[in-house]
Amino acid sequence: GYDTKQGNVWNMFGRSRVGNAPNTGLNVESEGASLFVQILPFIEGNNENNIINLEEVPIWSATTWAVPSDPIVANCLAVLSQQQPSFVCPSDALEPICQGSHGADIDAATGSYAGCMGDATPGIDNQKKYKGFETSGNPNQATGMFLYVVGIKMSEIGDGTSNTFLLGETTEGHRSGQSNIWSNGNRFTSSLRTCSTPLNFPLDPNGTDGVVFNGSVSGADGGRCNGGFSSSHTGGANFALSDASVRFVADNIAVIPYAATATRNGGEVIGLSN
Repeated sequence: GYDTKQGNVWNMFGRSRVGNAPNTGLNVESEGASLFVQILPFIEGNNENNIINLEEVPIWSATTWAVPSDPIVANCLAVLSQQQPSFVCPSDALEPICQGSHGADIDAATGSYAGCMGDATPGIDNQKKYKGFETSGNPNQATGMFLYVVGIKMSEIGDGTSNTFLLGETTEGHRSGQSNIWSNGNRFTSSLRTCSTPLNFPLDPNGTDGVVFNGSVSGADGGRCNGGFSSSHTGGANFALSDASVRFVADNIAVIPYAATATRNGGEVIGLSN
């Protein structure tokens, strides 16, 4: 996922990219696009991928939807308002359209899965979403496999691919408190989640927090969300690991091994046993 602020796009070191000035690897055309948008060509989604047309429409940027009558924009919106069957779990009581707009007044379709961004607590701090970004006294916390701007190489998974979460499940992503828009790469909501929040941590029926966990459950832009993974399966949820295997994780897993499996290079030797 990618971020915008006051019209400027921020690169991996938190510095703004203005106009066509040089940057440190930010693909502006992909701004806001989730990992699921970017894998469409590899899962027989070429038609949808061509219609979204990231080279022409940087989805989820601040200005993309300003002219909805533009044919390119209109066609893109039509795709983003449709669920993709590959991204919907049959057990998820998921409505097709998200209640939250994420800053755009459009019908945004939902999904049941999200990439693991590590073990950082929910919040907007740059060191939680940009690889390599640190401030004085505040070390980098971008510990997972999916972050803003820069992709993670297999060689950077020091903990081992079989010990590192890649993707996990979410539930009822139509609710504003746990929004899961399949096309949106947004920290702690939609398709980027954290394992600092316990698996299947509860939300109340309105989608807001049932209980405050560890004192902080604020979302990307101050909205209330727990930022975690969840499922409707009895006793736990399915996760894809970085070696492409799928593992069912019990929801009574201890906090420490759960968070440790979310990090790619934390040096932990803890497995997924409870």
